[in-house]
Amino acid sequence: AMHSAGYWAPCSSKQRSLKFMPDGPLCLQRNLLYTKLPKTGSSTLGGIMRRVAAKHGLWGPELDTGPNSRQAIAMVEPFVVANHEGTSKRDAFLANLPIRRPVIRVTFVRDPVERALSQFYHWKVSMENVPDTEKEVIAMLEDLQGDFMSEYIRPSSVKK
Repeated sequence: AMHSAGYWAPCSSKQRSLKFMPDGPLCLQRNLLYTKLPKTGSSTLGGIMRRVAAKHGLWGPELDTGPNSRQAIAMVEPFVVANHEGTSKRDAFLANLPIRRPVIRVTFVRDPVERALSQFYHWKVSMENVPDTEKEVIAMLEDLQGDFMSEYIRPSSVKK
């Protein structure tokens, strides 16, 4: 019998033969798709999503299963995909897979100004040696256009 509206069921023999043995008798029966949004704590959360997948019978927590991955050919459901790719690329990738199970989409957002400042300090200041003066910060904020986070995570099937 399925538990919690089809989310959980006894682990299949395939789930019990994965690299990571499930922690209990029940395994997740949905695919897990985590869209890592840059500068939102997403690498840490991606690691958490991979650990959840490893403990609950999902294929692929140790793999890079992005759109250009050769490992994606061997995907087995239910699976986890947790890496930096915008949703439109991810949707095109998933459209080419014979997916039968529902997909749970997960992401994490951050205050837009805090995310932009984090990106500025990470890329511009620490990587490109741009001075962190008020003038540079204001120029960066003035150059921001659109809604980066919404565009990055919006499914390709959803129109603006």
